Amino acid sequence: MKLAVWIVLIGGAAGAAPRGILLEDLTWPEAEKALRPETVVVIPIGAESKEHGPHLKLKNDWLMAEYFKARVLERTDVVVAPTVNYHFYPAFVEYPGSTTLRLETARDLMVDICRSLARYGPKKFYALNTGVSTMRALTPAVEILAKEGITLRFTNILTIWGRHARHARKRGKTRAGHGGRNCIGNRAIKKTVNGRKFHTHSRVDAYLDPVSC
Repeated sequence: MKLAVWIVLIGGAAGAAPRGILLEDLTWPEAEKALRPETVVVIPIGAESKEHGPHLKLKNDWLMAEYFKARVLERTDVVVAPTVNYHFYPAFVEYPGSTTLRLETARDLMVDICRSLARYGPKKFYALNTGVSTMRALTPAVEILAKEGITLRFTNILTIWGRHARHARKRGKTRAGHGGRNCIGNRAIKKTVNGRKFHTHSRVDAYLDPVSC
């Protein structure tokens, strides 16, 4: 089955009846019925212990992942796996409270999650990624799984935030030590989570890239 995953995350009817399924809320007999060969499984990734400057909590990426996960559940017929809250974040370990996995560990973590769930039917996976360095581990995971007939795609956050970074640089708002590109995006998403609207220039209209599975 071909599924075009195109989620408009800002705007729309928040609180609508979910179309997707949270894997963690199922019993194993229910999971057996939900995990079909045509099922697309979404795996959110969001650090729950990583620095984001002095103004944001260590769980910032996890909050974003949970927010996006809820929007995906509202709008898409997918199974959403539990959020992965540890991954490859080597650039942040000098800041107290920040954690990272080795690249190979982060790569194998995703490979093993997909392999485990693929045993029950699904062969199509989407990593709802909120990090940048995570992509260095996700890319080889995609290659490994492809050799086994398992499709893994992931969100390229640089594509999502690029427009915001360019705009901020023009306005002189990207300051050293304040997170640069990611920090801009994090502030924008935080406004959304708090129920405030974006200005037109900083609005994120879609988070998931179009994916054909």
